[in-house]
Amino acid sequence: MGAALSRMTFTHELAHQFGCKHSPGNKNGSCEPDFERPYEFHCGGFLNNKLRITLMEAGVKKKNRIPHFSNPEATYEGHATGRFSEPNGVAETNNARQLREQTCEVAGFRSSNDLSSVISGLIQLCDWQLNTPKQWIANVMGGSPGAYSYSWQISINNGVTYGSVLSTSDNLTLDVEDFEVGDFFVIRLTVIASNSETIYDFQTVEIVDCEDPHGRVASGKEGLSLQLAPNPANDFICTHLRLPEKSPVTVTLLDASGVAIRTLEQTTLDAGETGFNWKIESLPAGMYQIQVATQGSVTLQKVAIIH
Repeated sequence: MGAALSRMTFTHELAHQFGCKHSPGNKNGSCEPDFERPYEFHCGGFLNNKLRITLMEAGVKKKNRIPHFSNPEATYEGHATGRFSEPNGVAETNNARQLREQTCEVAGFRSSNDLSSVISGLIQLCDWQLNTPKQWIANVMGGSPGAYSYSWQISINNGVTYGSVLSTSDNLTLDVEDFEVGDFFVIRLTVIASNSETIYDFQTVEIVDCEDPHGRVASGKEGLSLQLAPNPANDFICTHLRLPEKSPVTVTLLDASGVAIRTLEQTTLDAGETGFNWKIESLPAGMYQIQVATQGSVTLQKVAIIH
């Protein structure tokens, strides 16, 4: 712990996950491209010309590490903490560039073989929505081949304890008429793959006065609702729809400017809740919109796709 703080070791090791490296003279060999490496410089004056090194340099016992990644645009005691590449062949030292370029890739990393699970369903219920059962759906991918085992439970004491198993299918339908405004509960989904790999997902659902947090009027009739998860998305996206009445439904993928790219679903759905999953790994990274049009209304939500 002492080294993690005094030598900034934790930050140093974390940056390795973004591709930042030691200088070429250290054990991990050469750095390609050059800007992945750290920077070192001398400070004169009252600092007695001491050598200063940025975070990714090794050998901290003999040198003086400062709390900066190499960055030509940031200074320390009046000295640049990095260097842009120069015509005479001097290498660029710019960990800040490396971090910027790798952030989306690291944030969006998913292993296609990893077991993953996302609950789609309402996270807020209006008081006038409590007279009908509500449904949450498990969206599961990855893991070993074979069927998944599901286990749904809820907690009414902030996740301290969970009650008995309420469903062993890929969805949970819950009678919510006993809840009141101000109450909340936590849903826990346990998924077990055929090789016994286990994963959990949680969703907190609160009961609200619809005239309070979002300015919605308690009309006594639920409107069309759309939820997307995960967001940002990488290889798949799940939608959860609630329809107030039976209606033809068209789900369309739009680009950020609102131009239609493709129709994802076109069908007729009964009143109530349903969900869809779509693979999106072939789409370029960027901002998109998903639009749902029914016989009486249209709603859309933005989604970021990262790879």
